[in-house]
Amino acid sequence: MKGFGFKGFRVWCDAVPSAGEAAAAAAAAATAATAAAATTAPVTPATAAAAAAEVLAAAAAAAAATAAAAAAAGTASAATTTAAATTTTPPPPAPAPAAAAATAAAAAAAAAATAAAAAAATAAAAAAAAAMGGPKRRRGLNSVLSDIRKSTKDTAAAAAAAAAAAAAAPAAATAAAAAAQQQQQQQQQQQHQQQQQQQQQQQDQQQQQQQQQQNMNSLKQLASIVKWWVARKFLSSTKKAKPS
Repeated sequence: MKGFGFKGFRVWCDAVPSAGEAAAAAAAAATAATAAAATTAPVTPATAAAAAAEVLAAAAAAAAATAAAAAAAGTASAATTTAAATTTTPPPPAPAPAAAAATAAAAAAAAAATAAAAAAATAAAAAAAAAMGGPKRRRGLNSVLSDIRKSTKDTAAAAAAAAAAAAAAPAAATAAAAAAQQQQQQQQQQQHQQQQQQQQQQQDQQQQQQQQQQNMNSLKQLASIVKWWVARKFLSSTKKAKPS
């Protein structure tokens, strides 16, 4: 009876704090109820199996909360990437789909890790209950409860790692979307500069053509003036050459 006390079970979910706190509260309530039952009732294979079932229920609740947090983080990161990709008029660059795929992969990996940890805890608790209820009772109650505590701690560690991965996924997706948007803005600036350069070149060409046209007009005017002056001189010399 003395070896059946639990210190508590907590799951920290950074991605969705409300879900993590709810899972931790459920686990704490389950362990408190188990400890209260252990102090008032004799330890039997049935009570040990009930305690293992309560631990499994708490672990399953924590796994469900972590999976929900990972799914919410993946959905939020995908929505952020889609919004960042659709705010500008040109088509989005290549890093945005890669960021969405990386976010989805991280969320899937976190959910898979949580599910694997829950499955391991379930298997360990089932093995402990079977060992306690067996005919030979080769293992003591304290050893079985120690295994259950270790499995619970492993489940909590796996859930915390999955929550950390799910919390880091939106930040990575946001950074990738920001980098993609910055790259797209740089491309737009380069295109704008190229358009300005082309417009400047066209204006320079138009000015050169206008200057050449003005020069041609000036030459034509000068040629007409020279012709008029030569004709006038010729006429005056002809009048002077006639006999009186």
